[in-house]
Amino acid sequence: NGYSLPYETEQNYNELKKINENLQQCQKENNEMKKIIARLEKEIREKEIKNINLLLTADTDQGGVSEDFDQLGPK
Repeated sequence: NGYSLPYETEQNYNELKKINENLQQCQKENNEMKKIIARLEKEIREKEIKNINLLLTADTDQGGVSEDFDQLGPK
């Protein structure tokens, strides 16, 4: 821009520029992590729902979970 900044000012400027680039990189990584966490939470919720449904269907199909355990015991 036609004139040179004092050395210290230029150093500060370059440092701030570097800090800003680091910050932007961190924000990008943070957003990626948020997406990953959201996906994992969704997968866990879906698995829990599936497990609950399995338990409910096992309960009704076989007349109750406790009966199943009774059948396993000694006769």
